[in-house]
Amino acid sequence: MFNRKTYNQIHNKTPEAKASRKKYAQSQKGKAWWRNHQLVKLYGITAKEFDDMFAVQGSRCKACGSLTSRHKHHWNVDHDHKTGKVRGILCWPCNAALGMVQDNSQQLRQLADYLERNG
Repeated sequence: MFNRKTYNQIHNKTPEAKASRKKYAQSQKGKAWWRNHQLVKLYGITAKEFDDMFAVQGSRCKACGSLTSRHKHHWNVDHDHKTGKVRGILCWPCNAALGMVQDNSQQLRQLADYLERNG
């Protein structure tokens, strides 16, 4: 019969093993495989697919057309939170705006109307 300690040791889930994996992952963040791993894990696309998609967009934000991300976090993968479908690569401000209105196009229209009415 296994107790929790034995289970954790067998499945390498001890605090020391977790710390070691975290330290290793941190050391790999700047490497290409880490980028690919994160893109596949979070969005189901490879780094090559990201790069190809971005090239097809003209290496600019798919929403506003900006050539720069205007933020330290670089370019963002825009995706539908309900379906997980990737829609494109956006600059940080466009991606943040969509997130703030929770992808609600009606609310975006109302905000645009508000800006036009109130300068």
